[in-house]
Amino acid sequence: MKQATGPHILVVDDELHMANSIKFILSLENYRVSLAGNGLEALEVLKGARESEHPVELVVTDVWMPKMDGPGMLEALESEKIVVPVLVITAMDIGQVQVELARFGCSGFMSKPFDDTTLLKKVSIILSGKGPLKVDDDDM
Repeated sequence: MKQATGPHILVVDDELHMANSIKFILSLENYRVSLAGNGLEALEVLKGARESEHPVELVVTDVWMPKMDGPGMLEALESEKIVVPVLVITAMDIGQVQVELARFGCSGFMSKPFDDTTLLKKVSIILSGKGPLKVDDDDM
């Protein structure tokens, strides 16, 4: 398999099957993909990558995870002055967490389950700088 040359995306999800599925979808489109199982792991990846040749250009994260959840991670990103767009994917009602996450500059939201096309479109829009996305952008 050839080395990915596209933007570096960090997928944060404690459900390994979901994280690997997202990684597979993104890898097929030549994105560089790293994985983290929670917000604390994500912060370490982001800090390490920020000084590397391939800094993280987008975080795709679940909301509820052990050790540090999505809202906690977004708050930590702000306090650490790590600026990176974040796409939140959740099985919850997005309305319940949207206000809290938007407060920290979340770039977009997506409900589980989702299809490959919707994920790729949202990632492309966020990376192109044409976001932020609205909650109802599922039908783009």
